[in-house]
Amino acid sequence: MCTTVISTPLPGKRLLGPQTMRRWTDYFLKDFGGGPRSWKFAWVINFQKTGTFPILAFLIAWYHNTSTAAWIYLASVVAMGQ
Repeated sequence: MCTTVISTPLPGKRLLGPQTMRRWTDYFLKDFGGGPRSWKFAWVINFQKTGTFPILAFLIAWYHNTSTAAWIYLASVVAMGQ
């Protein structure tokens, strides 16, 4: 048995949430602040990823959390490249 489902949008029914979210995202990532971009967005993300390990190591030392779970979490951050 072959069943074919053809999906057509209902007239008058629009999803405003995704379109609004896309407009806001485009504005804040591309247009906010005006002028040329000094950093690529990927550089900002990579900088944040690089800073995760030292911050977590500092927090482990600051709170004296030397549990196995803390060390495994720190190692998983390094292994995942986060």
